[in-house]
Amino acid sequence: MRSFGRVRLLSILVLGLMLISFSQTAFAAAYARFTANGSSAATVTALSSSVRFDASSSTPAGTTYYWDFGDGSTLTTTNAVTYHTFAQYQYVTEYYPVKLTVYDGGASSTRTVLIEMMCSAYRPGGPACRI
Repeated sequence: MRSFGRVRLLSILVLGLMLISFSQTAFAAAYARFTANGSSAATVTALSSSVRFDASSSTPAGTTYYWDFGDGSTLTTTNAVTYHTFAQYQYVTEYYPVKLTVYDGGASSTRTVLIEMMCSAYRPGGPACRI
C-alpha cells in the first residue's frame, strides 16, 4: 500500500493503564514521468514543431512541474499537460533533451527525453528549414 502525505496512527490503550500515542509521517518519493506526443520512448521524433507534453503520471499528484525544453526555454507550472513550440532549425536534424523535474518535500526526480526534430525539406509537414 502506498501512502502520500501525513498519516496519523491511532492512540492505543495498553492494559487499560497506559495510553501510547504516536504519529508517523510517510512521504512517497517524487517520480518524474511524462509522454511527448503520446509516446513514453526515450527518443521521440516530432512531426511538427509543436510538441504536447503530459506529466500526469508523475507523483506526487498536484505537484509543480519544472520543464527545461533543451532549447533555452524553461517553464514552471502546476498543469500536468503543456505544449512547447521549438524554433526553426539550423541543421537537417536537431535533438533537444527535454527534462522534467518534480519535487516532493526534500526528494526530487528528473526524467529526460530526447526530442528529434527534422526540418520539412527532409520530412513532409515538418518545421521549416533554416539552411
